[in-house]
Amino acid sequence: MSFFNEIILKIGLKPEEGIGGWKITLLDGKGALLEGHKGIVSYNTQEIVAKLKVGMLQITGDNLKVAEINAQELFVKGKINKVERVGGSNEQDKQ
Repeated sequence: MSFFNEIILKIGLKPEEGIGGWKITLLDGKGALLEGHKGIVSYNTQEIVAKLKVGMLQITGDNLKVAEINAQELFVKGKINKVERVGGSNEQDKQ
């Protein structure tokens, strides 16, 4: 069982509620690993916005750059100041 699925069960969610979920790991404020993204919405050196299954995740900071990206993971380098989930209430975000 994956670490993500173990967490889903430990916090009392049904396994199907975790399908398509996301996880972010901050690395000492110098980088972030986002798992479960659905693509990049916008990108510059001060802000990266990634699409999630529902809503988006906004990473703000200084000298941000996409160090690596694949279908499931997005690794951002730079000084991370803030990570915030935004959106998620309209139909467009759910597509």
